[in-house]
Amino acid sequence: MLEPGTWIQFTETGHVQQGQFFSLSRCETPYLKENEAMEVADAVITEAVKRQTISDVSVGGFLSGRIDSPLVTAKMKLASTAAIRAFTIGTGEEATDESTDAMRYALEIGVEHTVEHVKSDTALDLSIMSLMCVESPLGIIPCSQQ
Repeated sequence: MLEPGTWIQFTETGHVQQGQFFSLSRCETPYLKENEAMEVADAVITEAVKRQTISDVSVGGFLSGRIDSPLVTAKMKLASTAAIRAFTIGTGEEATDESTDAMRYALEIGVEHTVEHVKSDTALDLSIMSLMCVESPLGIIPCSQQ
């Protein structure tokens, strides 16, 4: 079995070479336990969200049906005196659409929530239009300069 961070090479003669290209350093024994660790993690996440939401305009966020974006959205709401809006892009496909779960999160968190359902061709058109609206360089030559 090939372990994570390793490589294997087979030669034409059947010789096998293996090596390691990456190794994680061993973690130190945690010095925070249970509730204390959760309190520290909560404080760090809260402070990070506060830093990233300093703005002179309205702030909103993308909300998925997973666990990370609802956590960030809830922290945004707690950190702000203004209303927080959340946005979700739904696909309408059962395997990939998280909009139903995102709606539940938005209701629980208490944020204004907008869901936009798009098909793959609409998403491509919106991506192209969005890139055309970007003012800073992304390594893409604007259509007007081609």
